[in-house]
Amino acid sequence: MNNVFISAVTGNDSAGIIKALAETTRELGGEWVTSKVMKLDGQFIALMKVRVKPEEENDLVAALKAKYPELLFTHSEARPAPDRPAKQLKLEIDCKDRSGLTKDINNTLSNLDLVVDHMEFHRMLVTTLGETVYNAKLNLTVPADTDSGDLASEIEAMLTADDVRVHVMA
Repeated sequence: MNNVFISAVTGNDSAGIIKALAETTRELGGEWVTSKVMKLDGQFIALMKVRVKPEEENDLVAALKAKYPELLFTHSEARPAPDRPAKQLKLEIDCKDRSGLTKDINNTLSNLDLVVDHMEFHRMLVTTLGETVYNAKLNLTVPADTDSGDLASEIEAMLTADDVRVHVMA
């Protein structure tokens, strides 16, 4: 039986770093079951679900930290996925920008007990309007019986602003 853990790696982005991390993991007996990488302003973060023989886990973690001392590694035990039927939903939120908006969206989603798989947001100055607009793109895991239209309306209502529009993406 293999151990499975989640590893997060952050640091300065450099050409080939993700490939090198994957190759080192394989050389030390591990494999990436799944991964997500994000880059921003010369930095990166990679999340990897790693499978390895129990007797090799500590050696793998120590070897990665030793080989790449400029990177920050954290790891934790992977938890099994919930048994309840679920589906993926993509939403886009558009509105006039205001202070605390991202926090309010996160609180709203948390209050609805939704799992946020990915959230990306942007603030853009629209010169013809003379104001800044806010756009958030969300990938959510929701219960299988969730009505997407009702969910969009509920999010709009909870954000309590006339200018909030939630669009369900196909």
